[in-house]
Amino acid sequence: MIRLTSTVKRGKAQGTELRPHRHQDGSYVVSKTRFEKDYVRVWNEEELAEWVERGYSVRMSNPGVSSHRAASLISPDSITREVESHTAWPSHAAEVPSTRNFLLGVALLVCIIALLFAVS
Repeated sequence: MIRLTSTVKRGKAQGTELRPHRHQDGSYVVSKTRFEKDYVRVWNEEELAEWVERGYSVRMSNPGVSSHRAASLISPDSITREVESHTAWPSHAAEVPSTRNFLLGVALLVCIIALLFAVS
């Protein structure tokens, strides 16, 4: 598993570790700009790391620190990428599907429903 972090470099919360901010719908946000119209929603941290490698910034926060509860847009140059190993997880633990796999599944489901209605 990949862990993305950023450390606040100035201000009263200097040294605070920020992590990708998970929104209420369970997604993370990456963007090239600060404008909401440019947001791309991502559903797991593995895929999030791929977007950072492509130069996208990430909304990051630290809910335990009052000055960083709201997400800030952090540039890829300020994000540290670490590979974690979870030996405590069982080997059969299911992986979170990527956004691409999710969308393919939805498209397949729509096709099946359309066929069912066409046959009826």
